[in-house]
Amino acid sequence: MTSRLEGALLVVVVTMVQLGCRGTGPQAAAPPLEVTFAGCSQVRQGPTCQVSEEDTLRIWARSSPAARIDIDGPLEIVERSEIQAGTRFLLKPTSRRGTVRVTAQEPHAIANVWQLSLQPSSPRPKILEHADLLLIQGQLDAARTVLNEALLDEESLDEEPLDNRLLSEDRVRLSDEELGLAYRWLGRIAQMTGDIDNAVTLHGHAVDLFRRRGLLRQEASCITELAYGLIYIADRFGEARALLDGLHIGPDHPAEAKYNLAYLRGLLAINTGNLRGSLIHLRESAEIAQRVGLTTWHTTAEQLLGHQLQQVGLGVEAAAIYTRQLRDIPEDLSACDHGQLLNNLAWNVLLIGESSLTEAGVDATPWLEEAQLLFEGQPCSEIDERANIAINLALAAVQQGRTEAARDHLSHAAVLDPRPALSTRFWRLDIAARIALADDQPAIALNHYQDLDELARAAMSPTALWQAAAGRAAAFEALGRLPEALATYAVAEARLEQASQQVPIDSDREGFVDRGAQVTQRHLDLLLRRGRIAEAYTLGRRARSRVLRALQWQSRLSHLSEDEQTQWDVAIAAYRLQRRAFDTATAEDWRLPADQLRRLRAARRREREQLQRALDSAFATLDALTPTIETAQSPAPSGEARLLYFPLADGWVGFAEDEHELMVARLGELSPRASPDTLASQLLQPFATVIERADRLRFLAYGWLRQVDLHTLPFGDDVLLASRPVIYGLDLASSEDSKSSTHHALVIANPSGDLESARAEGRSVVDAIRRQAPAWTTHHLVGDDADSSTVRALMTSADILHYAGHGLFDDSTGLQSALPLAGDSLLTVADILAFESVPRWVVLSGCETGKSPERYAVESVSGLAHAFLTSGSLGVVAAVRPVEDQFAADLVRHYYRAWLSGESPARALRQAQLALRDQRPTADWAGFRLLEP
Repeated sequence: MTSRLEGALLVVVVTMVQLGCRGTGPQAAAPPLEVTFAGCSQVRQGPTCQVSEEDTLRIWARSSPAARIDIDGPLEIVERSEIQAGTRFLLKPTSRRGTVRVTAQEPHAIANVWQLSLQPSSPRPKILEHADLLLIQGQLDAARTVLNEALLDEESLDEEPLDNRLLSEDRVRLSDEELGLAYRWLGRIAQMTGDIDNAVTLHGHAVDLFRRRGLLRQEASCITELAYGLIYIADRFGEARALLDGLHIGPDHPAEAKYNLAYLRGLLAINTGNLRGSLIHLRESAEIAQRVGLTTWHTTAEQLLGHQLQQVGLGVEAAAIYTRQLRDIPEDLSACDHGQLLNNLAWNVLLIGESSLTEAGVDATPWLEEAQLLFEGQPCSEIDERANIAINLALAAVQQGRTEAARDHLSHAAVLDPRPALSTRFWRLDIAARIALADDQPAIALNHYQDLDELARAAMSPTALWQAAAGRAAAFEALGRLPEALATYAVAEARLEQASQQVPIDSDREGFVDRGAQVTQRHLDLLLRRGRIAEAYTLGRRARSRVLRALQWQSRLSHLSEDEQTQWDVAIAAYRLQRRAFDTATAEDWRLPADQLRRLRAARRREREQLQRALDSAFATLDALTPTIETAQSPAPSGEARLLYFPLADGWVGFAEDEHELMVARLGELSPRASPDTLASQLLQPFATVIERADRLRFLAYGWLRQVDLHTLPFGDDVLLASRPVIYGLDLASSEDSKSSTHHALVIANPSGDLESARAEGRSVVDAIRRQAPAWTTHHLVGDDADSSTVRALMTSADILHYAGHGLFDDSTGLQSALPLAGDSLLTVADILAFESVPRWVVLSGCETGKSPERYAVESVSGLAHAFLTSGSLGVVAAVRPVEDQFAADLVRHYYRAWLSGESPARALRQAQLALRDQRPTADWAGFRLLEP
């Protein structure tokens, strides 16, 4: 028996689970060879690497699993290690001239060889060395003077000096590379002093000189350096995007250039609200740095990646990054950087602890105490850093129920920093209020939260506004003022809902959506206690799908044309410019005496209104460019019953809705280790009357319940699926897309070339469509025909997609789960989200193509099926587990026979699964599911 788990090689992200499907076939005649290199002083086309005596070369190579990788040339192998399914070499050249050869060799196959020419690097003129030293020392004016002297070569003596250049009697004639360096450094100085227009001109001169001489590393460094300034100094996003798009990285470019391009694309994505893009590009940059051992660069990219993961509630993944970095701390890491890393990890853990829907939180106190010791006595131990540690220690103590310790840490923070930044002030008020609530002093807590609300309104901080509303609601509830508590919980929910759509735009939103879970629990429980069942049901549904709806909104940014992207860049830049000016103007307001603050209020109110109009204008621009995402949740249609399960502090609650009634039942504690009979008794029996009159069931499960095969639970005399079809819903608004049905089917079979049964499956699907739906046009891509460009070209016009082949599941975030295509290319979750349109109906006949990581409490774009549904598909049939080869082909045959005969996808899948259960009762007949929006 072969399995679709055998023989696949993952070639993207180090965190990917290396899973494939079905058995492997014959090896290729010549093994592939992918090489990345770093450590050259300069790189020219060829590639040619200039090296000095101090340089250490780093070469990473990857080939097929059966290939042996060797390296030879004028060098000494200092270290050889395996990483990212490849081999990394640390090398010391024994000669600065010669050729390095990397060879991939399989038995009885032609070798694949990659070459790198070595040349000695030339020393820089003393005048440039002097300028470099001045730049390092921060003496910008002196460095500018020296560089201007260096630019006066013989050809420019009679010209007007550029940028007030000074004459020098002992000038030297510079090479094009050295001239380019001088221009680049002058551009850097202009950038650092805010003269971005001059920086653009000077960097442009440098790029022309580098490009003329084929200096690949210098060209890439110059372009990405300028892009950084355009992004962070001038908010000129369109110019930065054009620069980066014009930098064409090829196989001759070193890893440093590849890293810089990916990293800057990530920074641009962050600043223009493209959260999905930031995750993709930052992960890519971290991977590039890791594979060649650029430790500091890898740490930088991973820390920013961890921060972005926190933004969308993926705190577990971010914590894994920081924990790994702590485990692999480089020896040369400074005490300041070590302490910051500990603080980052602790902050991430604290954010995870802000949601009671996660597992019991880890106490971050030991990391914070260690960071506190590292900061003491170091140049980095400024007051705000130590005060920040004290605030985090107070929050950790609150989460652990140690209110006295929390109060002490809060007092210590006030001593260390009596005039804190506004964001710190928010947290101080919130922690003080939570201490008061824990000490049974809700009136004091309410006062703190009202102060926080006023401060948050003045600063227009969505996070703090939500914190204030959520805290006030909890205080009202503790005071027994339940109507006011419910009204304020509703305000907090509305603020969370609005801010979740704007998560990529404002900066103070770490883990924002995920942190709402604990408040939602309290809100939903209070609604139930007050008998407001319909409101509780709606709240549970919206909370469950909030992350997915926010990321569905995000996908709009991936569908912009070049002109539309320019409009969005301009709109969001205008908002950011006003936001920065507003934040600067209001940062000190709260410290003013009351009479001065009263006089300022009217002016600040007008500024807030103007800023809100700028934000509304940005979103109006996006709404004009792409369809607005509808967030309203429709009632159950005729014949359908919906079952929602949601966790509360004291157990689970279940809802069952059909066209006749809405039922609710408190289910008590549920266990993932419970038997099917026990789960059926808890989950199904309370709603038996609703289930029995339904023609079909739609499950809206939460957390670990999403991993349970609810359709196989016992009900009546058989399993639930035996009596009616079952759908697993994401709770997204869905309707027929605007494009008319073109009756196009795209069938992809055996793109990896090693799955003959997948090839046969593809033929059977094509035959079924042509026999039962002759009006359809079918594109059948087999083996090498299923290359990336062909698949992408056909995908957006297809109404049906059938994929038969390997499935690759990413167990970290799910964002790099992929369908392998021909030529070692992949169709990832990120690729699917970027399509302008996707097929309306999708069948993914591959391992774990319907799975999402188990750690997620709520639905997220964390798997292949979820990506298609978020992008507009109406239904996806996919497997949530490994798939046995022949079984998958048999199920697909039954499914298409029923579906093309007029059955709904849900009924067709049910018929196929029950038929195979009867034929092969020991097979995993339940592993496929129908997922719908």
